[in-house]
Amino acid sequence: MPLLHKKFRWKVIIPSRGRGFPSLGIDLLPQTMGEALQALRKDEILLAAMGEPLARSFVAVRQNEWDNLNVLCRIL
Repeated sequence: MPLLHKKFRWKVIIPSRGRGFPSLGIDLLPQTMGEALQALRKDEILLAAMGEPLARSFVAVRQNEWDNLNVLCRIL
């Protein structure tokens, strides 16, 4: 529960460990490109706004980048 400062009347909001601010409906942002791609694939509104051809191409390119980055990190 947010704390209310008596003098200034502002709220101190403490995030839940690793989960953002669930009481406010705020999740943490994705921490990796892989997590961001998963979130994008689930976001029907954003995908619809992008349009099917752009969304498909964008996800394919970013997935390729993510896969190549993971391969490169394993080599180094």
